Amino acid sequence: MDPPSDVETTVAGVFFQTAHASFVTARDQRGTADLWLYIARRTVRFRFAGARISEIIAPVFTHLQTSPQSTADLTVLLWDAASTGIDLPPIQWQRDDVDRAGKVRGFCDARFAAVHEPDTRQFWMLDRRSATAVVWMNDVDAVPLWDRIHPLRKLLHAWARGFGADLVHAGAVGIDGAGVLVVGPGGTGKSTTVLAAMHAGLSAAGDDYVLVDAGSPSGSPPTAHAPTAHALYGTMRLHQAHLDRFPALMTHHDHVFEEPWSGQAKVTSYISRHLPDRLTAEVRLVGIVIPQVVLPQVASHESLEVARETPARALLALAPSSLLQVDPTDAAMFTRMAWLCRLLPCWRLPLGPDLACVADRLARLISAQA
Repeated sequence: MDPPSDVETTVAGVFFQTAHASFVTARDQRGTADLWLYIARRTVRFRFAGARISEIIAPVFTHLQTSPQSTADLTVLLWDAASTGIDLPPIQWQRDDVDRAGKVRGFCDARFAAVHEPDTRQFWMLDRRSATAVVWMNDVDAVPLWDRIHPLRKLLHAWARGFGADLVHAGAVGIDGAGVLVVGPGGTGKSTTVLAAMHAGLSAAGDDYVLVDAGSPSGSPPTAHAPTAHALYGTMRLHQAHLDRFPALMTHHDHVFEEPWSGQAKVTSYISRHLPDRLTAEVRLVGIVIPQVVLPQVASHESLEVARETPARALLALAPSSLLQVDPTDAAMFTRMAWLCRLLPCWRLPLGPDLACVADRLARLISAQA
């Protein structure tokens, strides 16, 4: 695959072309593997240089695999230095040139977006004009497990912004195509809620991250299509303590890791491998739910009933963690999330000791709104 012929002679354009050439060298020396995906009703082509990066990244997305197409809405070129021997071109910036979202100052404009994560030694750059991205990792095996099971989050967000969608920190579950967004900071029960719903027969687009098209990219009056959550990852994770309490939620375990920010153990499962029939590519959103853990000693019938919640509380449960994990400076993303929370009815969903009842309440709530 040749580099775009119309790359500008800017510093960003020259670096993109050089990085693209490095991928081609890695591909020519180590071979390439293609993975075609259908994400958010668009065709995405992953091209892996070398076998190792494909072995790590491809299984996360295979539930969205489609047949090869003549063109792609996004082409992502991926390689790592450890397995190919081909490094990233010498960087031309200092740590101070990278903002808190990882964006490289001077390399982000209307055409290009570039993010460098020195701590995990990863870099990606998106050329919006050619719909092509280059992704470099120093060593894919050294990337933290919590990042490997949900890779390329910021890149996919930057791409999705072009059609009015955002990658948000939320889950989504549904019945017959209609469903709800499950929101809340880490550890508040999103994954427990999604896995309980799946165990009861509902389908899920994700438990931690989904692409959300709010139906109104600018926050202006709604467009013709309904808000939709689109699937990204075929992996799900659950706190070890929750799994110990409810072992039926995740019967197949692939990895256990300790979250560096919480110090708590989490169990990971490739749901796309173990329960592929429980995954769905998209969910038409009819509401937003905020899980709330209710301690067994204080649980009562009244305390376990679903209750209406305000848009402000839904936004508070959705926006901070979503922005922090994607781009804290993205004001347009906040506007779209605020629009979504005003547009859709919001509820508080108590999580009591009987998760079958939780799933039943969730199913009845979705069916009533659909």
